[in-house]
Amino acid sequence: MIQANVSSTHTMVNQRATEIRFKELTLFTDNLGVIASLAAFFAETSLDSLYIEPETVAKDNPKNMFSTVCWALSAVTISLNLLTLLVSIYTMLHGPALAIP
Repeated sequence: MIQANVSSTHTMVNQRATEIRFKELTLFTDNLGVIASLAAFFAETSLDSLYIEPETVAKDNPKNMFSTVCWALSAVTISLNLLTLLVSIYTMLHGPALAIP
């Protein structure tokens, strides 16, 4: 009788632990989905900013470094956002297999 109660309690605790892990996994996956969508949005915005140049910048001045700095920073932003996107997608694909054994 006592052994049956102990076994039942162990089963109930293991079931609750699995439910909690599943809820954590769902929250984790949802958060990574938000991060991935924001990274894709910001990468697209940075890519669009490569085509924008203010009219007040003198285009014929050889000492004009605004365009070069703007394009370099946009390229860095695009690469970091794409890296974030790739890491979050990779984690979303392979994370569930590691979370719930």
